[in-house]
Amino acid sequence: MMIEKTLSYLSTNVIKKQILKPKDREESDKFYNYPYQALEETVVNSLYHRDWTIREPVEITIEPNRISILNFSGPNHTIPMEAIREGKSLRSRRYRNRRLGEFLKELDLTEGRATGIPTVQEELEANGSPRATIETDEERTYFLIDIPCHPYFAKKEMEIDTSGVKEDAESGVKGGAKGGAKELSEIQEVIVKEMLFDPSITTSEMAQKTGIKFRTLQRHISQLQAMGVVVRKDGRKDGYWEVVKKQIVF
Repeated sequence: MMIEKTLSYLSTNVIKKQILKPKDREESDKFYNYPYQALEETVVNSLYHRDWTIREPVEITIEPNRISILNFSGPNHTIPMEAIREGKSLRSRRYRNRRLGEFLKELDLTEGRATGIPTVQEELEANGSPRATIETDEERTYFLIDIPCHPYFAKKEMEIDTSGVKEDAESGVKGGAKGGAKELSEIQEVIVKEMLFDPSITTSEMAQKTGIKFRTLQRHISQLQAMGVVVRKDGRKDGYWEVVKKQIVF
């Protein structure tokens, strides 16, 4: 079954455990980069609430500091936008896939009581992780949830990444750069120019404006962030894009 294979992959290849022994007490602290229950709830919800009439797959993106799960379409309009932005219980008066929901309940993968998002948030809090964030557009064409990595693991990944960059710089390896600046693809150039023109632009707004598919934009934006060309400031809801101009070659 697709859900079981996905969860098995995440459990085997992505989830990591850390045990730390504090000096001031006997009990050890045990936590994970991503609590399994939070990922299970998110993956199951993405398939449960997906619009199966749209030929777009559920997309799971694993990055050093988060796991993003994207499905089409978004939550229906009976759920207030404020509830979505707050990342709390998303209780709907309409259900897209009732028969699928009953099947998932038989497998003990869902309760069907709008408890998915609260469970995700509770599991993250118990693990010492930041809250998950949710994004959609006014037309409710997509549903994107970000599961943040535990700060301990995110810091370790950043240290590894910084070390690799330092080694490349010391050995003179520029990785496709000119004088330390990154050469961008045509799509990346479009993205950067839109961000320079309107730093507060959202990915969905950019997709509508440029005609580039949402998931293609998301992939290239992640690449630009990894390259250090663009930085997201102040989060998804009220944040903006900052373009590091010294890293750009048009």
